[in-house]
Amino acid sequence: MRTGAEYREALRDGRRVWVMGEGWAADVTAHPATRPMVDEYAAWYDRHLDPAWQEVLLASTDADGNRVPWAYAVPKGAADLIGMGRSFAKTTFLSAGNITHTPAYGNL
Repeated sequence: MRTGAEYREALRDGRRVWVMGEGWAADVTAHPATRPMVDEYAAWYDRHLDPAWQEVLLASTDADGNRVPWAYAVPKGAADLIGMGRSFAKTTFLSAGNITHTPAYGNL
C-alpha cells in the first residue's frame, strides 16, 4: 500500500484538470477546489500504515503472512464481511459520509 505522500506525488504527473469553469489547475494537490479531496485520500492511505488503525483496517494475515487491507480483501465468509463493514464504517465516519468513493471504491 502506498503512503499519502506517494499518492500526492503520483498526482503531480502533468495531468490537466479543468476546475469549475476557472480553467486548468496546474497542480490538483494544491488547488483550493481539489486539495481537500487529495488530503482526505492521502489520509486514507496513511491510516492503513498507522499502527493505531491496523486492527480496524487490515484483515488477518494471508497465506504469505501479510496483512491485507480490508479495502482490497476478498471476503471468504461472514466474519470477513463483518470486518469489511467495520472498516468501511470507521473510515466513512471520519468524513461524515462525504467521502464515499475511496481508493477502494468498487471493492467495498
